[in-house]
Amino acid sequence: MQPQPGAVIFDGEEFRVDATLLRQGRPWNPALKWGVVIGLTALIVLGGLVGTVLRSVLWVIAAVVAVAAGITLLIAVFGKRLSAWGAGMIIPRMMKTVDKKYSKVRQELLKSMKGRVLDVGAGGGAYLQYAFANEAVTEVVALEPNVGCHAHIKATVSELCEGKGYGKGLAPRAAPPPSVEIVSEFIEDHLKRVGGERYDWAILGNVLCEVPDPQSVLRALDALMKPGARVYFSEHVRAPPGTMAETIQDWVNPWWVRVSDGCNCNRDSVGAMRRGTGWALKVWTFQEKGLPWIPIFELGLGVKSK
Repeated sequence: MQPQPGAVIFDGEEFRVDATLLRQGRPWNPALKWGVVIGLTALIVLGGLVGTVLRSVLWVIAAVVAVAAGITLLIAVFGKRLSAWGAGMIIPRMMKTVDKKYSKVRQELLKSMKGRVLDVGAGGGAYLQYAFANEAVTEVVALEPNVGCHAHIKATVSELCEGKGYGKGLAPRAAPPPSVEIVSEFIEDHLKRVGGERYDWAILGNVLCEVPDPQSVLRALDALMKPGARVYFSEHVRAPPGTMAETIQDWVNPWWVRVSDGCNCNRDSVGAMRRGTGWALKVWTFQEKGLPWIPIFELGLGVKSK
């Protein structure tokens, strides 16, 4: 279900997005791969290590379960503060890894970003490089309620201002960098404070999976966007109905939502956009091979009617 090569016209602009833009992990050298397979097979057959190998596998599984249980217990005891601290440490690093893979796709979809930009749930500031590389962006508001992420955002801004930290294919613009304001508030409160129809662009980078009420967030974002404004989104989403992946998501989610500071792995986030906004949407779907409970990423653009 990968996007097919070729041009797509959306909101009067041409986009070329497909799986060839993704940065793939470095494949194993075939000789090394088969050497490992043959070597392990020889050890098992010649050394009679079947029982040992099985016990080792069981010990590894037990260790993983014990670590997961320990993390869950710590969060249960110390509460939201611990999970928020952990998210502030881990999420910016995870988002950098995701950004490396999807960098070329993001460059294509964000190539016309302009004006005043709202980065909803900015995390560690992974999207700032795209704003700093674009001559037409004048201001970025990094909306991030988790103050544990603010130091990462500030460090990212400093790095970009020094001409560092740009992904492959990006470079500092000739004009002075856009202003960046880091705001520690939820989007509904932000709307009350600054008023509606304020932003030319918005970024939703893996946000709808975490918020308590996605529809409330989407209503507030819609009100904050100017008529004709665009929103870029990148969300991991619910697997298709009736699949094993969907079953795994529903089984894992009660644990995952606790250890990840509120991330729900089984939400139909893009479906929520279709149901809860009047935006025109263009979606590209990509299969993931990492965590089994996050099997699909959907990236795309939405446009508020004028």
